[in-house]
Amino acid sequence: MNSVGSAVPGLLLNILLLGSFAAVHAWIAWPFARRHGPKTLIASTLLATLVVAGIAIAYWSCQMTALSQDAAVMLRRYWYYFVFPILLGFAVSALSIRKSIRKTDAAKLPADALARAIGAFFGGIGIVLLLALVSDIARL
Repeated sequence: MNSVGSAVPGLLLNILLLGSFAAVHAWIAWPFARRHGPKTLIASTLLATLVVAGIAIAYWSCQMTALSQDAAVMLRRYWYYFVFPILLGFAVSALSIRKSIRKTDAAKLPADALARAIGAFFGGIGIVLLLALVSDIARL
Protein backbone atom coordinates (compact mmCIF):
# COMPACT_ATOMS: atom_id res chain seq x y z
CA MET A 1 0.00 0.00 0.00
CA ASN A 2 1.10 3.53 -0.60
CA SER A 3 0.59 6.59 1.57
CA VAL A 4 -2.92 7.12 0.21
CA GLY A 5 -3.94 3.63 1.27
CA SER A 6 -4.60 2.18 -2.16
CA ALA A 7 -2.68 -0.63 -3.80
CA VAL A 8 -3.87 0.28 -7.31
CA PRO A 9 -0.97 2.62 -8.25
CA GLY A 10 1.56 -0.02 -7.24
CA LEU A 11 -0.31 -2.69 -9.19
CA LEU A 12 -0.42 -0.51 -12.31
CA LEU A 13 3.27 0.30 -11.92
CA ASN A 14 4.11 -3.42 -11.65
CA ILE A 15 2.03 -4.21 -14.75
CA LEU A 16 3.81 -1.44 -16.64
CA LEU A 17 7.20 -2.69 -15.44
CA LEU A 18 6.48 -6.30 -16.45
CA GLY A 19 5.19 -5.11 -19.82
CA SER A 20 8.40 -3.17 -20.38
CA PHE A 21 10.46 -6.27 -19.49
CA ALA A 22 8.44 -8.26 -22.04
CA ALA A 23 8.96 -5.55 -24.67
CA VAL A 24 12.72 -5.45 -24.07
CA HIS A 25 12.86 -9.25 -24.27
CA ALA A 26 11.04 -9.22 -27.61
CA TRP A 27 13.15 -6.34 -28.90
CA ILE A 28 16.40 -8.17 -28.04
CA ALA A 29 15.27 -11.70 -28.98
CA TRP A 30 13.97 -10.77 -32.45
CA PRO A 31 17.33 -10.02 -34.15
CA PHE A 32 19.06 -12.96 -32.46
CA ALA A 33 16.35 -15.36 -33.59
CA ARG A 34 16.48 -13.91 -37.13
CA ARG A 35 20.24 -14.25 -37.32
CA HIS A 36 20.94 -17.47 -35.39
CA GLY A 37 17.66 -19.36 -35.63
CA PRO A 38 14.72 -19.92 -33.31
CA LYS A 39 16.73 -22.08 -30.89
CA THR A 40 18.22 -18.88 -29.46
CA LEU A 41 14.76 -18.06 -28.11
CA ILE A 42 15.27 -20.78 -25.48
CA ALA A 43 18.40 -19.05 -24.21
CA SER A 44 16.76 -15.62 -24.33
CA THR A 45 13.80 -16.94 -22.33
CA LEU A 46 16.01 -18.37 -19.61
CA LEU A 47 18.27 -15.34 -19.52
CA ALA A 48 15.35 -12.90 -19.33
CA THR A 49 13.80 -14.94 -16.51
CA LEU A 50 17.06 -14.90 -14.57
CA VAL A 51 17.49 -11.15 -15.03
CA VAL A 52 13.92 -10.25 -14.02
CA ALA A 53 13.96 -12.69 -11.09
CA GLY A 54 17.33 -11.34 -9.96
CA ILE A 55 16.07 -7.76 -10.06
CA ALA A 56 12.90 -8.68 -8.17
CA ILE A 57 14.71 -10.73 -5.54
CA ALA A 58 17.24 -7.96 -4.95
CA TYR A 59 14.42 -5.43 -4.59
CA TRP A 60 12.42 -7.64 -2.23
CA SER A 61 15.53 -8.39 -0.18
CA CYS A 62 16.18 -4.67 0.30
CA GLN A 63 12.54 -4.07 1.23
CA MET A 64 12.48 -6.93 3.72
CA THR A 65 15.75 -5.78 5.29
CA ALA A 66 14.34 -2.27 5.65
CA LEU A 67 11.35 -3.76 7.47
CA SER A 68 13.72 -5.74 9.75
CA GLN A 69 12.42 -9.09 8.56
CA ASP A 70 14.42 -12.11 7.52
CA ALA A 71 14.47 -11.86 3.73
CA ALA A 72 16.41 -15.09 3.18
CA VAL A 73 13.72 -17.27 4.75
CA MET A 74 10.96 -15.66 2.69
CA LEU A 75 12.93 -15.92 -0.55
CA ARG A 76 13.86 -19.57 0.04
CA ARG A 77 10.25 -20.52 0.73
CA TYR A 78 8.44 -18.59 -1.98
CA TRP A 79 10.84 -17.96 -4.91
CA TYR A 80 8.97 -20.29 -7.23
CA TYR A 81 5.77 -18.24 -6.93
CA PHE A 82 7.54 -15.57 -8.94
CA VAL A 83 9.97 -17.53 -11.13
CA PHE A 84 7.50 -19.97 -12.71
CA PRO A 85 4.96 -17.36 -13.88
CA ILE A 86 7.73 -15.20 -15.32
CA LEU A 87 9.37 -18.21 -16.99
CA LEU A 88 6.10 -19.29 -18.59
CA GLY A 89 5.36 -15.70 -19.61
CA PHE A 90 8.69 -15.33 -21.40
CA ALA A 91 8.34 -18.81 -22.94
CA VAL A 92 4.92 -18.03 -24.42
CA SER A 93 6.26 -14.67 -25.59
CA ALA A 94 9.15 -16.47 -27.30
CA LEU A 95 6.68 -18.77 -29.06
CA SER A 96 4.83 -15.69 -30.28
CA ILE A 97 8.09 -14.20 -31.55
CA ARG A 98 8.92 -17.44 -33.35
CA LYS A 99 5.53 -17.48 -35.03
CA SER A 100 5.91 -13.83 -36.07
CA ILE A 101 9.36 -14.51 -37.52
CA ARG A 102 7.93 -17.30 -39.67
CA LYS A 103 5.20 -14.97 -40.99
CA THR A 104 7.36 -11.99 -41.95
CA ASP A 105 10.72 -11.17 -43.49
CA ALA A 106 11.17 -7.94 -41.52
CA ALA A 107 14.65 -7.37 -40.13
CA LYS A 108 13.34 -5.12 -37.35
CA LEU A 109 10.64 -6.05 -34.89
CA PRO A 110 7.24 -4.91 -36.26
CA ALA A 111 4.86 -3.15 -33.86
CA ASP A 112 2.19 -5.83 -34.23
CA ALA A 113 4.68 -8.58 -33.38
CA LEU A 114 5.77 -6.58 -30.32
CA ALA A 115 2.17 -6.20 -29.18
CA ARG A 116 1.54 -9.94 -29.67
CA ALA A 117 4.70 -10.79 -27.70
CA ILE A 118 3.68 -8.57 -24.78
CA GLY A 119 0.16 -9.98 -24.83
CA ALA A 120 1.52 -13.52 -24.91
CA PHE A 121 3.76 -12.70 -21.94
CA PHE A 122 0.79 -11.63 -19.86
CA GLY A 123 -1.18 -14.61 -21.15
CA GLY A 124 1.52 -16.97 -19.89
CA ILE A 125 1.49 -15.31 -16.49
CA GLY A 126 -2.31 -15.54 -16.51
CA ILE A 127 -2.17 -19.29 -17.16
CA VAL A 128 -0.07 -19.85 -14.04
CA LEU A 129 -2.28 -17.56 -11.95
CA LEU A 130 -5.37 -19.40 -13.20
CA LEU A 131 -3.82 -22.74 -12.24
CA ALA A 132 -3.00 -21.37 -8.78
CA LEU A 133 -6.58 -20.13 -8.41
CA VAL A 134 -8.02 -23.51 -9.41
CA SER A 135 -5.63 -25.22 -6.99
CA ASP A 136 -6.70 -22.95 -4.14
CA ILE A 137 -10.39 -23.43 -4.90
CA ALA A 138 -9.88 -27.22 -5.03
CA ARG A 139 -8.40 -27.12 -1.51
CA LEU A 140 -11.54 -25.51 -0.12
